[in-house]
Amino acid sequence: MSDIEKKWYVVRAISGQEKKIKDVLEAEIAAEGLQECVGQILIPVEKVFQIPNGKKVSRERNLFRAY
Repeated sequence: MSDIEKKWYVVRAISGQEKKIKDVLEAEIAAEGLQECVGQILIPVEKVFQIPNGKKVSRERNLFRAY
């Protein structure tokens, strides 16, 4: 199965549930033995820095919010 041509797809998920959906997809792929068919699952995020109470904190924010 290594000669399978891979394509890309967009999955629309409920806002705030992207990581949970990614984990579920990866678990199903592993359970079905389809690791060769699926390359990578990406969630577009950006790293932002905030300074609450004078302390610099970094966190990830979805790049396309409410898409």
